Amino acid sequence: MPVLSGEAKDTDDALHALPIRYRRAVELYWAWESTELTVLAQRCGGIDYRTYVARVKEGHSLLRDELARRAHEWRECRAARALAAQSCR
Repeated sequence: MPVLSGEAKDTDDALHALPIRYRRAVELYWAWESTELTVLAQRCGGIDYRTYVARVKEGHSLLRDELARRAHEWRECRAARALAAQSCR
């Protein structure tokens, strides 16, 4: 789950961490949701629409994992700062 402050930036940063084949498929899917999958597959390098669908699904899975990883890192950093602030008192 993205950090609430700067959620769009967190999502964009996580998206750019994905391999290009998955990032491009997800970006096209988000930008052109109502477009036929065959058209999006052509825009994604002329691949078969079934390959495109697989990349979108895998891309979303990778993105979800990346966001979770980043959120976990942020929570750990925040907890470490809170612990350090308590020890300074």
